[in-house]
Amino acid sequence: MAEYGYAGEILKVDLSIGKIMREATSDYAARFVGGRGFAAKLYWDMVPDNARALEPENCLIYATGPATGFSGIAGCRWQICGKSPAHDPEAFSYANLGGKWGPALKSAGFDALAVQGKADKPFYLYIHDGWAEIRDASILWDNRLSTP
Repeated sequence: MAEYGYAGEILKVDLSIGKIMREATSDYAARFVGGRGFAAKLYWDMVPDNARALEPENCLIYATGPATGFSGIAGCRWQICGKSPAHDPEAFSYANLGGKWGPALKSAGFDALAVQGKADKPFYLYIHDGWAEIRDASILWDNRLSTP
């Protein structure tokens, strides 16, 4: 579905099991418009009703819209969504951001990234030209924190 402003895929990352899944953007684009729409649908599909904001079952969703990556109005906009601990009671929330990150995600071939779970060691997510993998980041970890 690399048409109408979409890259064509959504990445779902489960850090608890170290797995990356892909889903077609077309499953969402017909009913939900871009960033916040994709994120809301992904959230309700992936997160159990009783999940707390700071638990592994919660999900952080980074999503672009159909205009992301185009020069001009809204070309740099993207969303980050998930359940926020800043509300009482905790609730689904979003932030609208700008800059190069959203267009970079789109140019790498993805319209959204949903991250869920808890990693057992430091990691980073490598995304480039339609490829994504979870990589060990132990070398980047500050060992001074564990020194007595």
